[in-house]
Amino acid sequence: MFAWYEESTTTPFVKQLLHDLRDMVWRLKRENAKLSMAVDEARLELGQVGNVGDAELIAVKEEQKLKEQEAAALGDRVRKLENERLALLYAFGLLFVAFVLFRVM
Repeated sequence: MFAWYEESTTTPFVKQLLHDLRDMVWRLKRENAKLSMAVDEARLELGQVGNVGDAELIAVKEEQKLKEQEAAALGDRVRKLENERLALLYAFGLLFVAFVLFRVM
């Protein structure tokens, strides 16, 4: 397979240079494979984190809807209490007017 560089026409320097280049290529291929695996793992983790983030976002939106419903219910209750307060104020006003009219007569 690598017999072409072992011919007698190659100098020891070229022979060593070719060995070094071959070793470097093999080392870089192994490093590239490791980096590719690390990238794939990072993408997987990022996808999982994204899914967790999406789930948290959905939970927060649901909680927001519940809070909005509670706020609407409280707003309705406040309006009802204000109407009752006005009705009570009118009742006291009428009682006062009736009291004054009966006192004067």
